Amino acid sequence: MNPYKYVCDLPVRKITTAQEAIEKSMITLLDNKNLYELSVREICKTANVARSTFYAYYDVVDDCLLDIENRFLHELLDLNMKRTTSEKNGYIDLSFSENTIRYIQANKKMLYLFLIKRYNYHFVNRWKDAIKYHLYAQMPVSISDQNKELTLEIIASGIIGAYRHWLKNPYELDAEYVKRLIRRGLESYSEL
Repeated sequence: MNPYKYVCDLPVRKITTAQEAIEKSMITLLDNKNLYELSVREICKTANVARSTFYAYYDVVDDCLLDIENRFLHELLDLNMKRTTSEKNGYIDLSFSENTIRYIQANKKMLYLFLIKRYNYHFVNRWKDAIKYHLYAQMPVSISDQNKELTLEIIASGIIGAYRHWLKNPYELDAEYVKRLIRRGLESYSEL
């Protein structure tokens, strides 16, 4: 049983046009302010929606942030789910980062915000668990159960670290190099 399966149970609601405007507004405002500095009034003004609309979907500003995080993680999980459900035990699928790289490129503003400008520890830890979920059954059988958790933590931290460095230095690195680097890292773990 995959101990990271809980990440598949993220509460993701269907998003309305108003919610999309609220979430985009929040991301825009977070570009210049910390989360604790944001008010519902300011978010609604930027989104051009009534405060009652905000409260129809969220109780507090943190709930909106959690929905943004959940949606992102859910979409990443969906992108790579086919690879996870069709894995061979002990074989690490080295191509899973292809979809992730494209998704990062499409969501660069939000990820730059959560990984660099306003580092979101909660989000990063949940993303690491999503990576661990995808790789858990693919870990080589030579790695004991007691060592799998540490191994997966190192892999997931390294992968997110590579994405973070790439976002921080977009003109120094290209996506192909990041993919090759992650692939090499995963290859080394598959040889353990």
